[in-house]
Amino acid sequence: MHYNRSDGTLGELILYTPERIVKTGHLLVYLHGGGMVIEIHKHHFPRIMANRLGVMTASVSYRISPEFPYPIPPSDCFDAVTYLHANHQELGGFSKKYISVFGESGKFHDFPSSIY
Repeated sequence: MHYNRSDGTLGELILYTPERIVKTGHLLVYLHGGGMVIEIHKHHFPRIMANRLGVMTASVSYRISPEFPYPIPPSDCFDAVTYLHANHQELGGFSKKYISVFGESGKFHDFPSSIY
């Protein structure tokens, strides 16, 4: 699915609904690794997490370096979480209180700095 980023460009994210929902109202947001230089958000890990945990999971695509230097990648991630938070009812009914962000590598470590 596509959403509008704060700079007017289109962002992409994928929502995975588990085969069996265990935690109704929860959403995991996955920020892929790759050191902000490798685009790998379309892989099986978020789908596996959704099915094993029984929780809706979103995988965020963010623009990567060197074409899009810091702070663009973490800003893209922040925009995706903001979009999910604002549209929680239309996107599956998860609660905006129960949105958790997880990831690996450089992207996940930079994400908190994009919030504050």
